[in-house]
Amino acid sequence: MRIGKVVIPCRLESERLPKKMMIDVFGKPMIEHVWRRACLAVEAKDVVIVTDSELIASHMTSLGAEVYMSQLQHDNGTSRVSEYIAKTSFDFALILQGDEILIKPELISDMFQRMSYESVDMINAVSPLKCMEDLFKTDVVKCWIDCNNRISFIFRNNPLRDPSRGYRYLRVINGLFALSRNILEVQVEIKHGIANSESIEQMGILDRGIQVLAHEVKTYLPSVNTQEELEQAVKLLTTSREQKKILREML
Repeated sequence: MRIGKVVIPCRLESERLPKKMMIDVFGKPMIEHVWRRACLAVEAKDVVIVTDSELIASHMTSLGAEVYMSQLQHDNGTSRVSEYIAKTSFDFALILQGDEILIKPELISDMFQRMSYESVDMINAVSPLKCMEDLFKTDVVKCWIDCNNRISFIFRNNPLRDPSRGYRYLRVINGLFALSRNILEVQVEIKHGIANSESIEQMGILDRGIQVLAHEVKTYLPSVNTQEELEQAVKLLTTSREQKKILREML
């Protein structure tokens, strides 16, 4: 059995939705919602927030959360996680983005358990395309799943001549993934190829010949990156029976 940690990398500054980690949602900042959902999935001692923000750190520390203050400059959230893991002895990190305000605790728990017992370097949650139109949306990251349920290719723009023939192999890449210590200790290059041109971090891992296992999720609720997505998330929190139940449990 491998020992891991749920790591929530977050920074205060965000381009599309300024200071979104501290945006108030029902009396609590967004980052607190995500942390509390993680704590419903695993024990609080198995969750850490990695941030460069004193404001985020101060608030979360006051709640009893474990917080690691990272360097200010990082290319991405995974780089921030790598800094933390390098100072620990954990075998893997389950990376949960700080804007996954609708994440289901059971998904976190399932992936954490799977990474604990399977000898793989990376697991990424994936879900079915909602419709064929998603295939042509560049803000939706897609992937191709092979017969062994591994991710073989990741893309934004449709590369398929006839998408209908391969539709059953297509999935949407979700924002929850686990990386082994081996991967986190080596900086993933995203300065060339598809990883760079499409701005897809996971392609840098595939480019190195590392196998990425797909973790199938029937439905996945998106993260919050814009004001419109925030409004949609708040609406779901007040209308979805499942989301209201989670909200009651975490608050």
